[in-house]
Amino acid sequence: MAQPLSLIRNSLVRRQLYKLSLLVMLVSIGAIVWSADKLYQAHQYNQHLASKKIINQVTPQALLLNASIYTAHGQDDKALATYAQLAARGDAKLAAVAYFNSGNSYLKQATDVLERETLMGWDTAGPLLALAKNSYRHALNIDSSWSEAKYNFELALRLSPANHGRKGPQEYEREEDKVEDRPSGWPAIPGSPRGMP
Repeated sequence: MAQPLSLIRNSLVRRQLYKLSLLVMLVSIGAIVWSADKLYQAHQYNQHLASKKIINQVTPQALLLNASIYTAHGQDDKALATYAQLAARGDAKLAAVAYFNSGNSYLKQATDVLERETLMGWDTAGPLLALAKNSYRHALNIDSSWSEAKYNFELALRLSPANHGRKGPQEYEREEDKVEDRPSGWPAIPGSPRGMP
């Protein structure tokens, strides 16, 4: 009788191992199918990106692709509207990407204006820089460890004419141009005079 019990145990162990191996095989096949689907979607995304054709879908990936194509074609208003649509979807990760990219768009517009118009462009570049800072702030509120967003936010802060209490580009005027504002005589000497508290 000892022999049949060991055969029954071996048979039960084999059945359990068979079921377990079948389960592992099904999970592996599912993972392979899922990976293949993601690779195919990435391939389609890259093909559309290379062809620079707009996709008529409202999936998050399609919206992100369309916004980058609009930016490449110089249609910043359409790109910003698409990023706003993407940010309103409720997915935090996609919203952070949308805010970051819209901040990049505003920052690029501001630097283009400043390069083209120099000091005369501050009236146009100032609001664009404020919008860029606001977009980066939103992206950093979602993902505070995003180093590229931190760097671009700092760049927008440094470019901003209202940074650190400055009133605008007038702060960059040369000191020689402000001679009439300088005090003369005793107050012009730097430091505290001796003999006074």
